[in-house]
Amino acid sequence: MSEFWNAFIHPVVLVFFVPLAVCLVFWMISLIGFVDLDLDVDLDLDVDGADGAAGGLLESAGVAGVPPLFLLTAVSLVGWFVAIVGVMLVVDPLGGGAAIAAAVVLLVVAFAVGLVLGVRVSRPLAGLMQTARAPRAAELVGREAVVRSGRVDADFGYADADWPDGSRSRIDIRPLDGTDLSGIGPGAIVRLLSHDADRGVYLVSPDADLFGADATPDLDTTETDGI
Repeated sequence: MSEFWNAFIHPVVLVFFVPLAVCLVFWMISLIGFVDLDLDVDLDLDVDGADGAAGGLLESAGVAGVPPLFLLTAVSLVGWFVAIVGVMLVVDPLGGGAAIAAAVVLLVVAFAVGLVLGVRVSRPLAGLMQTARAPRAAELVGREAVVRSGRVDADFGYADADWPDGSRSRIDIRPLDGTDLSGIGPGAIVRLLSHDADRGVYLVSPDADLFGADATPDLDTTETDGI
């Protein structure tokens, strides 16, 4: 047991244990719920936005989408294991200058092995941890929507619209200035012409007015919510 303890407190081992301990503390805090698990943002270590040589190396290694906390944990854990085994089997049996030289070599080897294996373990996660981009309201402008409310006027109206990624949202709509939507009801097709950010509504016009009476909807109109 004393051999393990001596190896555990060896400077080469501590080089990897200290960052590993810090990472474990952050993981524990994250699991408890005090910090968002998306620690690449919280720690201001966004690899996706990294510039310069470091960002290029991470991208070429295939881990640009992996949270830095996970990558640092993997590298530190592997390096710590290699270091503690190397100290017990190689460094401790030596003495004097030979032990110091062996420790330096072990430090380099442990870091290299930790980096290679850490990257290899982290690489499959790169595609699973891409930051999702929230859609912008302007992306719906110009698209069709299906009216779901019983009426659409200056004070009321809503419809269903499809985002470019295929997801669907229920949005508030109002007539474009000078447009009469008194005859519009559930199932009617309208065109989203602009977005009023102050009111959080889309200004619409009947799709037939813009593209002719034969315009067909892109959305399923089987559901209606008459009011």
